[in-house]
Amino acid sequence: MQLAAAIPSVLSPGGLLLVVAPDVQSLAARLLGWRWWHYRLAQSGYFSRTTLQTVIDKAGLQTQRWGRPA
Repeated sequence: MQLAAAIPSVLSPGGLLLVVAPDVQSLAARLLGWRWWHYRLAQSGYFSRTTLQTVIDKAGLQTQRWGRPA
């Protein structure tokens, strides 16, 4: 959370931040369970759209668009 809070201070006015993160609540994650390819032993945390939006909101940033690879 500390990293997210620092983003507005280093982002240029009108600047954009692109975040690419696997969605722990995606269909693939739910179907594959622990076999989902993004689960890693060294990974310290996972995000869903809801938890990532919470981090964005608390950092004072605005979401422009959500998307998934096609």
